[in-house]
Amino acid sequence: MSSIIEITRLETSPAGTISTISVNKDLIGFTLSPPWNMNKKDISCIPDGHYFCKQYYSETYKRMCFAVYNVVDRTLIRIHQGNTLKDTTGCELPGMHLGSLSGKRAVLNSRYCLDNLITISSDVNKLIVRSFY
Repeated sequence: MSSIIEITRLETSPAGTISTISVNKDLIGFTLSPPWNMNKKDISCIPDGHYFCKQYYSETYKRMCFAVYNVVDRTLIRIHQGNTLKDTTGCELPGMHLGSLSGKRAVLNSRYCLDNLITISSDVNKLIVRSFY
């Protein structure tokens, strides 16, 4: 049975888009992604909507991550570890806490949050992204 992963966007600014992330209604952490920029590849968060995501082994990160599918006009969208906007090209970075690194907005304990997400979700999941700002 698939899980439902929800990314609920709380605020956005040039410093990034901050969201909560939950699995089957249980809050597990936060995410950081780029600000909305008309869904432009590599520099925009993905549009609000319903997608599906699948676990896969990333050669880049040498660990399990998620690939997000069915994003209009976009490919290679991932949920992967990272802390600041320099770590993402339009992907979602999960973290246990919000904070800053080198004066930049960040999610912290990303690896732990991603491992938790992998453990408590299914191999294939529904992904719901919505904004509340």
